[in-house]
Amino acid sequence: MFKNISNVFLFILLFSLLLCAPALSLETVNVNQSTQHYPLGLNLEYLEDPGGMLSIRDIVSDQYSDKFQKSDSPAPNFGFSESVYWLKFKLNFNLPSSKLKWVLVQKYPFIDSITLYVPDGMGDYTVKLTGRNFPFTKRDIKHRMPNFIMPVSVASADREITCYMRYSTESSIVIPLQLYSYDAFIKLDHEYQIGLGVFYGMLLLIALYSLFLYFFLSDRNYLYYFLFIFSFSLWVMNLNGTSYEYLWPELVWWNKKSFTIVGGLCLFGIIKLTQAFLSTKENTPRLDNILSIFSYGCLALMVLTVFLPYARNVRLLILITLTLLPILIITSIYYVVKGFHQAYFYLASWIMLFVGAIVSSMKTAGFIPHTFLTNNAIQIGFVFQAFFIALALTERFKIAESEKDDAKAEAAQSLKKADFVRHEMIGILEARVKERTQKLQEAMNEVSRQKEILETVASTDPLTGINNRRYFYEHAVIEFDRCKRHGQPLSIIMIDIDHFKGINDSHGHKVGDQVLIDMTADFSERMRGSDVFARFGGEEFIVLLPQTDLKASMILAERLRLAAMDLPIKDVTKGRKSFTVSIGVSEMTAKDNDFDKVIQRADDALYTAKQTGRNRVYNG
Repeated sequence: MFKNISNVFLFILLFSLLLCAPALSLETVNVNQSTQHYPLGLNLEYLEDPGGMLSIRDIVSDQYSDKFQKSDSPAPNFGFSESVYWLKFKLNFNLPSSKLKWVLVQKYPFIDSITLYVPDGMGDYTVKLTGRNFPFTKRDIKHRMPNFIMPVSVASADREITCYMRYSTESSIVIPLQLYSYDAFIKLDHEYQIGLGVFYGMLLLIALYSLFLYFFLSDRNYLYYFLFIFSFSLWVMNLNGTSYEYLWPELVWWNKKSFTIVGGLCLFGIIKLTQAFLSTKENTPRLDNILSIFSYGCLALMVLTVFLPYARNVRLLILITLTLLPILIITSIYYVVKGFHQAYFYLASWIMLFVGAIVSSMKTAGFIPHTFLTNNAIQIGFVFQAFFIALALTERFKIAESEKDDAKAEAAQSLKKADFVRHEMIGILEARVKERTQKLQEAMNEVSRQKEILETVASTDPLTGINNRRYFYEHAVIEFDRCKRHGQPLSIIMIDIDHFKGINDSHGHKVGDQVLIDMTADFSERMRGSDVFARFGGEEFIVLLPQTDLKASMILAERLRLAAMDLPIKDVTKGRKSFTVSIGVSEMTAKDNDFDKVIQRADDALYTAKQTGRNRVYNG
């Protein structure tokens, strides 16, 4: 309620000031050869389009043209908003035709869609699109920041043109709009790329050095530090747009989601590093539990990012960051008070990063303007943080080495005392070891026996006692590869009991189960030891015949069909007293590179047998 009242009061105050103030006209930016760069923030007018339904024709009409408000910021920041924002600015290119190549740059890479409308001199507009919703390769200049090469013709020179831009995004709407001559932009970008190269080169060296120390010292602190450095590097690349430029230029969906996913991974690395570095599990279990909860929250955020809207993901990331970092600082202060020497450097490192994170978060949320320091606050804070953590890890290593030397000396003394006891205990221990070894061997034998039972149960059909589908596939694939490799024949027989549902319906499932048991028992006796006979599902059975061609397989299939006709349906007094089967047969061919193709042909042949009258054998 208080918020609504304050908003109404603010509206009345602003409205009164507007009535009393003289009308402000949009100032034209006169582009000439003496200046190569024009910040446009203070030369913009903006209009909020809450529903996003207005078109360029609406915007330029008299109904809306006088509703634009003049920007009073070098980089207008509207925070997170579902509204669409329209911009208007005027340019006058006082340039020769050879100097008309200018670049309009949006120096904030998180805008989803930016549309530029430039008059074409014939009563219409040239329209250009860029932003995160479009592949990186579609940009006019392959640059980390969204940009347009201004479509200015010779006819537009020495003439004022009014340009419009439409901004639509899930992120915070920040508009640090800049106009550069093409040459100045390329030169500036080259210089900035050198700075980025130095920065990322430092991060790479720190990461590789941490990984080397982890493998050399087997200290998990360095592994967590490597995870933090790696994920933080990716996160910073998201912040300045270089990840979209170099890592995933075509992955539009991932580019939008990666910011919070990598941010969550970065926070997770920070938490694990803190827990390991300060040994919180041993020294402060309750605090360790709190940090663990935050680590699970970071992992949950990484998963939820896939499903939640971007704005909500960023707010959650900011909330976790601004909550977690004070806890880390308080934790470091606590360990400093408790006398942990390495915690001094650790505390200093988090203070540096905390300040950078606070500044960056306030900039993203729209509380402070975009400047060089606020745009690079995280990077600057991280450089100091990396330096102090390196000192902290060095101090921790020195302390560990000192403790190790003390432990060695104490161990040597204890070893002398223990040597006497050792001789007395050897006899007792040998007897106990012998006894326990015997019990262990007995237990292992029992485990092996139980394992064999479980494997048999897992591979056997519980009703018929023959192999199940799982067992069949495990052995069939191996046999298929062997026969394929040695050029030997291999065949498949698929068997289906005709009208089996009718047996269940007429005589009951108990009689139906007995039919399955009797048939499998009879068929099993007619097969070789190398054949694999299995229940494939329901009343359907399958036989694998290694080293058997189609002709021999057809002979066996016919024998099985005739054998089924001779089997009675037990314990019935009326209705059907016998049953038949339909059979499909297939042989592996040289073209078969997948065992399922052989099964599919046998299944197709079985289907043909059933469609042509049942109680038949077909090959496929």
